[in-house]
Amino acid sequence: MRKRVQRWGTVCILSFMAFGTLSHVATSAPETSTQRLSILASTSSNMNQQLTDFICLSYELEHPFNECHVEIATEPISRKTLPTLQQYDFIILSEQVYNAHLTRDFELLFPLYEKSFTAIARTDREGFSGIFNRDNTFGVLDKEDQFERVGDVFNAAGLPMHSVKIDKLSSDELAEDFCHFDLDVVFVMGTHPDPLVRKLNTLCDGQIVPIASDLPPNFFQRNRYLYKAIIDSDFYWRTASNLETLSERYYLAYNRKHSAQSRDKKALGQFFKHFFSEVKADSRAEKGLLTVLKKHRQNSQSELSERGKWLLGLFIPNETIVTDIDFEETDSIDPEALKSLDFETPLDEE
Repeated sequence: MRKRVQRWGTVCILSFMAFGTLSHVATSAPETSTQRLSILASTSSNMNQQLTDFICLSYELEHPFNECHVEIATEPISRKTLPTLQQYDFIILSEQVYNAHLTRDFELLFPLYEKSFTAIARTDREGFSGIFNRDNTFGVLDKEDQFERVGDVFNAAGLPMHSVKIDKLSSDELAEDFCHFDLDVVFVMGTHPDPLVRKLNTLCDGQIVPIASDLPPNFFQRNRYLYKAIIDSDFYWRTASNLETLSERYYLAYNRKHSAQSRDKKALGQFFKHFFSEVKADSRAEKGLLTVLKKHRQNSQSELSERGKWLLGLFIPNETIVTDIDFEETDSIDPEALKSLDFETPLDEE
């Protein structure tokens, strides 16, 4: 705890020094003008909340009047909603949605986390012969993206959705029905460790079972935005090691309109250096981000922007990143670079 407080203190002192250097140059707006950073996340999860907290902290530390605002999308992200999306500086969204709708208007920076497709089953039920069996009763969270993923997996396994009984339920209903033996197999998409998966596993005696091994060899060619993933056996009770499941990646995308404005590359580097230092101070967050970044380098359907490749090199400095962006390494805050972090117009001018 003492180490954490000391580190925060150092960052705050640096930020105060930077502000002291900058305060006399803000001539176009009142001293109390607030600059806003807006982030839209397409999904909510513990990992999403933690990482957006780190992003906001990094931005708000740069200047006492900076404000960071995070929203969870209430409708699917697509080109139809582009006019609304243009108000956001960053969007966190799945790789598939980005490539389908936003490549022209947002650039891909780097992956933040994976959401795993997890199956929990009553393997001790008499007559249980695997998860992809028509005799099973199935449950999935009542969220459209999760239901679509279940459909993709079922179709690939030769089990069309219309041929099985599958209930779309809330988190509480899913747990209640599974715990009362009304469901044989439950599917949950989330970031591990997931509280619902843990509840089904620990309180309801459900067994987390592998999925990838039961799918046809060409599944990943036909569903190219899904990847094999390993569930850490330390996260859950009675979970086998090296248990393979599926995952999809969620990326941080940056509004391209900033490239044509005063978004200095060096300023962005300073901002994300703060972000990466926050992540590295949390061992679980660091492990999660480092894992998904390295997975992206090994196997990905999407190429990061030049800016994204460069930022990736800040977090994994020992790996060679080929990019045309040059950034002078420094451990301190560069006051001149911070001038261009005006992501939005002052709030009092809106």
